[in-house]
Amino acid sequence: MSFVSDIWLDSVAVHEGVECCAEGHCQWFVARGELAFVADGIEGVATAGDVVWRLPRGVVSVAGGSDDLSVAVVEFGSDALRVAFGGRLPEELVERAKADPVVRGAHWRRMLSMLSEVAGEDSERIYHAERLAAALGLLESELAEGLRDSRPEPGMIEQRHFGRFSRLVSSHVLREHAVGWYAERLCLSPQYLSQVVRGVTGRGALAYINEQLADRVAEMLSETDMTVQQVADAAGFADQAVLTKFFRRMRGVTPSEWRRR
Repeated sequence: MSFVSDIWLDSVAVHEGVECCAEGHCQWFVARGELAFVADGIEGVATAGDVVWRLPRGVVSVAGGSDDLSVAVVEFGSDALRVAFGGRLPEELVERAKADPVVRGAHWRRMLSMLSEVAGEDSERIYHAERLAAALGLLESELAEGLRDSRPEPGMIEQRHFGRFSRLVSSHVLREHAVGWYAERLCLSPQYLSQVVRGVTGRGALAYINEQLADRVAEMLSETDMTVQQVADAAGFADQAVLTKFFRRMRGVTPSEWRRR
C-alpha cells in the first residue's frame, strides 16, 4: 500500500499505516484503486474520489485494498476541527459521518494538495497552526458543499416512507434500535430506508434513530428520578455501561453529568 500523503494535523508527523485516529478525526482519501473497510460490522468499499471519515473512537477499520490502492490519510483532533470552524464542531458533517462514513465523489484533490503543502512547513513558522486550521476548514467546507449539492429533493413516496418511519421510531425507539427492524416492518431494504431518511433529514436512518433515542434518554434523566440503570433498562440497553458509552458519544457527557447540569 502506498500513500499520497500521510499527515497528523495535530503533530504534523509523518507515519506509516492507515490504522490511526484512536482519539481524533481521520479521513482516508482514496486517490487510486479500491479501499475495503468495515463500519459497525458492515463491509464496504470506497473507490477513487471517495473519502472515508472515521470519528474519534469510531468503529471504522480498514479491511484491505486492491493492489493499486493509493490513499491519503489526514488525521486531526476535535480541537483543531473546532478552531477551523470558529469554535464549534461542524455538526452536519459529524452526523453525516455517524450515519455513513463514506463521502462519494467529493472534489478534494486541490484541497488535499494545499493541506499537504501547509503541513510540510516548518512547525515553528509564524501562524503555522492557524494556517493548518484554515486549510482544514476549507477542506471540510468543500466536503459539506459537495454533500448539499448531491442530495436530491425527496419525492412524495419518500416523504410518505419517512412519515411512517418516524412514527414507528417514536413508538418503538426505547426497545428497537436497529435499522433492519424498522425496514422489515416498512417492507423496505435497510439501504433504501437510509437513503429515504437521508433525503429528508440529511442523515441516515441509524443516525435518526440514535438521535431520537438520545432525546428520550435525556428526557428521562432530566424529568424523572429514575436511576441511570433504570433508564438503561427502560431504553433497551444491555446495562448502564452501554448506555453511558452511547450517551457520551451522542451528547458529549455521561448520563450522570447530564443530570447534574
